[in-house]
Amino acid sequence: MEKTTLTRRTVLRTGVATTALAPFVRGAHAAAQVVPSGSMVLAWHTNIAPRWLDPQQHDGGATPDNFLNVLHDALIKNFRDELYDHPALAEHYEFAEDAKSATFRLRPGLKFHNGAPVTPEDVKWSYEHYAGAWAKALHDKTDGAEILDDCTLRFTFKGPFLDFPRLIGTANVSGAGWIVPAKYYQEVGQDGFAQKPIGAGPYRLVAQQPGTRLEFEAFDDYYRPVHIKSFTIVSVPEAATQGAGRCVFGLSAGTPGFARSACRSGDRKQCS
Repeated sequence: MEKTTLTRRTVLRTGVATTALAPFVRGAHAAAQVVPSGSMVLAWHTNIAPRWLDPQQHDGGATPDNFLNVLHDALIKNFRDELYDHPALAEHYEFAEDAKSATFRLRPGLKFHNGAPVTPEDVKWSYEHYAGAWAKALHDKTDGAEILDDCTLRFTFKGPFLDFPRLIGTANVSGAGWIVPAKYYQEVGQDGFAQKPIGAGPYRLVAQQPGTRLEFEAFDDYYRPVHIKSFTIVSVPEAATQGAGRCVFGLSAGTPGFARSACRSGDRKQCS
């Protein structure tokens, strides 16, 4: 069976800001025609911090990006060669010419993994309660978030805010544009959400061993076709992995196993 080995260098070359989505999420058209199948396991080079599963706790580094793109989704985001402004949960957005407002219209029929609809209220709550990297700058410059109808929300700013799209649309900078289910988050709290996160991304979390293993399954109601049914991230903080640093990702597609040895960033050979 064919195996695939990815390194951070080869992933970045595709223009995608996440290691997880590139192999098995495609364009939004014909989602209903794709039936997910097979499995993929990614060997992660450190222990997995629970906060990486919560966009509200984004630390401003590149690591959370890899996990957010699996479990969650944003209004706009990096996708392949589109930097920060690819429409995701928002099917349409307008950034005012004077940079004093931004309007987003959600795709119809969006759902979180618990079946709850994704609404402008969730977008508003996620933004206003965001406490991670760049939160102060975003909140200080924002005058308000107004819900215009069942699908549309407008942010207004105290002055021209040229960096707004880049800040909310770049997952390795900020998590403010990544939407969580407001009601559920308030019910379980920050710690409860990290233990059992619910998002609107291509994969839902079905099991986790905190710090060491995350098991995901394709979300049937995602608006894009997802090709791989089961996706697992396993922590492998071994000496060989540590030696190669962040650039090590061992994968095997369509099989339940994962590469036991790590390939370095520039190594094109198969992990075995």
